[in-house]
Amino acid sequence: MVMEGDPSDSILEAHLEDQPGFTSDDKEVMDILNDPDSIKEELVRYGDDDVIGDALKVGGGDLWQYAQKLEADLRQTEAESIEDYVRQSSGVAELRLHIEACDEMLKTFEDVLTTCQSELGGMGNTIMDMKRRANSLEVLANNRKSAEQRLAALIDGIAMPPGLARAIHEGEINDGMIEHLQTLEAKLSFLDPHLNKGRVAVDHVKPLLDRLKSKAVDRLRDHLLRKIRSLDSDHPFLHTFNLSHSQGSSAIKKQHQEGQDKLRKDCAFVKFLLDHHEEVYREVMSKYFETMGGILSAHFRSEFRVRQSSIREVIRADHRLIDISEVKSRFPSRLIPDKLKSFHFRSERGQSDHSTFSLGGRLDHIMQYVECDEEEGVSSPPELVLQAIMQNLVDMVLSEHEFASSLFPRRSKEMYAKLLSQTLEVIKEGVSVMVKSCVDPIAILLMIYCVQVAQSKISEKMNVAEEAGAAEEEDIFQDFFLQFSMLVWPRFKHAVQLQMDSVRSASLHALTSRSSTKDVHVLTLRFAELSSALLDIQTRLNANSVQMAKATNKYMIKELEKVVKEMKNAMGSGLQGNFFAFNQFDHILQAYYEIGLPAQSCLPLRMLLDEQTNVLIPAVLGKRFLELSAEMKRYLQVEEGEGEGGEPSLTKEKAKEILDAFTRGWKEEFVRLKRLLQDNIARVENEFLLAKKAFMHMHLIVTRFLKTVNDMYEVELLPNSTSDIEQNLFQQFEEIFKLEEEDAGI
Repeated sequence: MVMEGDPSDSILEAHLEDQPGFTSDDKEVMDILNDPDSIKEELVRYGDDDVIGDALKVGGGDLWQYAQKLEADLRQTEAESIEDYVRQSSGVAELRLHIEACDEMLKTFEDVLTTCQSELGGMGNTIMDMKRRANSLEVLANNRKSAEQRLAALIDGIAMPPGLARAIHEGEINDGMIEHLQTLEAKLSFLDPHLNKGRVAVDHVKPLLDRLKSKAVDRLRDHLLRKIRSLDSDHPFLHTFNLSHSQGSSAIKKQHQEGQDKLRKDCAFVKFLLDHHEEVYREVMSKYFETMGGILSAHFRSEFRVRQSSIREVIRADHRLIDISEVKSRFPSRLIPDKLKSFHFRSERGQSDHSTFSLGGRLDHIMQYVECDEEEGVSSPPELVLQAIMQNLVDMVLSEHEFASSLFPRRSKEMYAKLLSQTLEVIKEGVSVMVKSCVDPIAILLMIYCVQVAQSKISEKMNVAEEAGAAEEEDIFQDFFLQFSMLVWPRFKHAVQLQMDSVRSASLHALTSRSSTKDVHVLTLRFAELSSALLDIQTRLNANSVQMAKATNKYMIKELEKVVKEMKNAMGSGLQGNFFAFNQFDHILQAYYEIGLPAQSCLPLRMLLDEQTNVLIPAVLGKRFLELSAEMKRYLQVEEGEGEGGEPSLTKEKAKEILDAFTRGWKEEFVRLKRLLQDNIARVENEFLLAKKAFMHMHLIVTRFLKTVNDMYEVELLPNSTSDIEQNLFQQFEEIFKLEEEDAGI
């Protein structure tokens, strides 16, 4: 049993506390073991635990005996531990000495490391200083490199390559010279005061470069002017132009193309002049345009001279709308129906060219650009001659515009005036000679159309080009076309007036002596051909020309109206003159419809035809209908309708009498009307239409008369009289004119 206060317990406790693994929990266990009361409390608390219970049952003895045995074991262990400690105490002392020696060595090593750290810190400062110095040296090296590069560029820029001066002064001006000029231009770029102002080296070399530039400019000027002057002497045979049409046109184009090809290689030389001496550039450009202008004008003057000798007038001075001797000899009686039919109903426009006044294929040749006959000695109409010349002009102008735009990018209106003014003046002179004696209005109008087509082509190409020079060129051509119009329009009106004078001066007796009311007069035939030809061309002209052409056409229609009405009056006061005028106007209008003229162009003739129709309607109805119609109108105009004594002026008996007279003999009257129209109207369609209008005219009068009478008496004069009359009228009209309606396709 362990007694309280036993010193061995204290020694053991102290020994255990010195052990490295002793913890506060171990101390708490030691306190419980040293205090029996505490052990009892613990046993009461944890007695139910299975592990503790099993431990308490070991050996099956008394708990106290177990505790004593445990204490004895502990004391034995303690004694053994003390004995072991005493036995090992000398080794512990020796270990302590070793530990102290180690501490001394570690302290010495720490001192060495501290010294090494101090030395490394000094080396780091040295390294930082070296790094700063290295950065400074790098900046200096970069600055030096940049300075060397810029200085090298300056030296390369101003340094004269070997042989450059000799090449500029003495070298041949060819493709190799372009490379030398480019080198010189690169050197001259360093003379820009904004880039290299104040540099001594540049100021030193500047006089030398200026002298080389002046020498290059002088040599290029002489070279270009010499080549430009040679353009006019390479092909002197073109000035005589004693060639055929095709050879002349080809020679002109070939000469023009060769001139461009000779200068096309010198574009770099011209650009050098433009960049470094604009005055010389303008001198060269002026010389080129002046020389080419002279060449082109000479070409066109020669071409006009040759082509004018081969012009064939279609309508000559002896061709007139009315030629009395021709009328008497060729048309002793009525016109030949077959000839008339071929004009009216030809299947294709242009196939029937039986008259000099018809358009035929002349407009188609212009629109499709049919070249003049190339064989020498073969003549061509004046419009085709002018068409060929204008086509050559268009080709050369457009070619020259494209070439000049590349060779001389900076040009002015004055330069183009030098190039084109002489040529355009030659063309105006040539046209003036062509139209001076021309009496063919179709040819003159086609010539106007040719020029306007050329104007359109040039304007279209000029509008595509987005250069300042394009507008200037177009202004020159606008002036030319305006002057051309002022030149040819008076002649056109004169040619038309000559034809109309022949109509006005003709003898009415000769014109109407053997004329038929149904057949087309020679005047009408030719007038229809001429006026339809002029109107057909007119639809293709520009707005200004259309107005002038309309005025001429209005004048022609007015003169025709006068002559036809005079011819109608010369035939007497009967229906013959009215039928004649109607057929003539209808024939001209059908000619207009045949070629597809717009309604506006046909309107003047349409109005004349309608006017003549209004004259014919009452005339073809006959005397009986006219008298009845006049009597009905007289009653219709009575406002009050009362006579003497307050009685109505139109009695029922009188009204019945008028209606009976009106409805009597309808069939015979329709037969008479049909025969009259068949004998005097040229076209079946017009026979039926005139008859229908006459019928509707009378039907309207009768209807108004019946309505007036019924309103007066407030009852129908005769039961179903209106419907009976209408049914009778329509039935008989349909029966008589049914065949004409079917023939007319109505």
